[in-house]
Amino acid sequence: VTTWADQSGNGNNVTRATASKKPKYKASGQNGRPAVLFNAFGDQMEASFASSQPTTLYVVFKPTGTPPLNQYFMDGATANARVMTFPASNKVAIYAGVELIIAGTVTISSPHIYVGVFNGVNSEVQFDNSAITTGDAGTNVPAGLSVGTDGNAGNGAGGEISEVLLYTGAHGASLRGQVINYLNGLYACF
Repeated sequence: VTTWADQSGNGNNVTRATASKKPKYKASGQNGRPAVLFNAFGDQMEASFASSQPTTLYVVFKPTGTPPLNQYFMDGATANARVMTFPASNKVAIYAGVELIIAGTVTISSPHIYVGVFNGVNSEVQFDNSAITTGDAGTNVPAGLSVGTDGNAGNGAGGEISEVLLYTGAHGASLRGQVINYLNGLYACF
């Protein structure tokens, strides 16, 4: 995959020109819908654009197997600015200068809808329609988005990413629930 088109109309397409770093297109991923398959060895797509906090990030992701600890599946185009990672067994975290780890247990090898609300001390991390952890994730601001690994293309989790939604603003519980239910209707994650 060379370009994953931004459907918002803002032109923030994620791209990868280097052949050895391009993820693969999977015609029939989660629930028979297309996905982009990233390996854990540097596959990455990036877009550079202005960004600020608060933002809300939704990712439909199914790891291939159990990723090693501290492997990223999202980041800003600048490293360690808007991270989604697996910091410990059956855990997911967001990071924008401070790690905020979800209190619940995540079945890593299953597909999930991961949500990160990046809003300083009022940040939240959630998966599916279950566990929510609120706290400080830091205030780092990325210049764009890195999909499949960290902003340095070195710590990829590997797996299928079916959808990425990035919104300006902090989505509250009601709006997050609507978006999660919409994504679950498409991808049957839970």
